[in-house]
Amino acid sequence: TIDPENKLLVAMPRRRLDWEAMRDSLLAVSGQIDFKMGGPSVDLFAPPYTPRRSVYGLVDRQNLPSELRTFDFAPPDASAPQRHQTTVPQQALFLMNGPFLKQTVKRLAARPDLVRIDSSNKRIDSVHVLLFGRHARAGEIETALKYLSASTGQDQAD
Repeated sequence: TIDPENKLLVAMPRRRLDWEAMRDSLLAVSGQIDFKMGGPSVDLFAPPYTPRRSVYGLVDRQNLPSELRTFDFAPPDASAPQRHQTTVPQQALFLMNGPFLKQTVKRLAARPDLVRIDSSNKRIDSVHVLLFGRHARAGEIETALKYLSASTGQDQAD
């Protein structure tokens, strides 16, 4: 209501992250990113997944991992002035079911600053602050509590 056309930039327009920035952001919020500079390149796709920044990932020009192709990684064996931007189901499936993301979420849940919090409401709010840079709204807390209460057995542990 204050700025419906967003001329005053009341709200930051959404922008798409490239794969490297998305991966590094996930590592950062889970508290596991390794900021060490320099050193040899590492395999980013072999479990257990390395916390090294994506810039240190090994890129085999002849055998590009499918994850990189899924997220529009520029072909390393040709000149590319810019990346294409596609939205395909494989991107969502990687983010919902990928083993890297599962490992990252488990590490996020195990962060010492979150484990110390006794109240589910406060823990949900703290996760929102880490992930979105803002406090959770009442409806978001309610939805998260319903989800958590519906989980049973192994699903809840995950």
